[in-house]
Amino acid sequence: MTGRLAVRAAAFWCVVFSLVAMLAAGCGKDRNMQPTITLAEATERVERSLRDAAAQLPAGAELKREGPDEPLPCEGAGGMDTGQVFMERSYHVIHPEPWPTDQLIEILDRYWKSQGFRVLRDDRGDRLPATLVVRDSANQVDVAIDLYHRGGGSIDAYLVADSDCIWPDGTLSPRS
Repeated sequence: MTGRLAVRAAAFWCVVFSLVAMLAAGCGKDRNMQPTITLAEATERVERSLRDAAAQLPAGAELKREGPDEPLPCEGAGGMDTGQVFMERSYHVIHPEPWPTDQLIEILDRYWKSQGFRVLRDDRGDRLPATLVVRDSANQVDVAIDLYHRGGGSIDAYLVADSDCIWPDGTLSPRS
């Protein structure tokens, strides 16, 4: 009897210590379980960020939509599906020649800084593609301008924005 009691007591304390360790590590308060904006709200914020950026471009610019319409899955640790998604939009900036494509990063950098956006990545100069990525914390959106130098001196420009990871309906819903 004493041997079984010792095994039960050891198992009990293992469970208790495991639960305490999980709670101390924050497993009981996963921020990914908190309510978020909805997919419709995320899509509107992403599109608004891109429209606002496009309004800063020199006259003659047109935007051609590229990429998927559907939200993309967010991945957690180890590439696991979290059930959350994010919305991304990408537009190719079509422009007449001659046009100051090489000045787009500087133009948008000044605009985004005037709006209080935080620079996340600034890869100008010899890096290809030349990229500026900023964070609009108020709208939970990252926005970027990418410039690809092509042969013959031409430059392709893309405006891209994506939302934070969200629950499509704004809250965690049971999976079917």
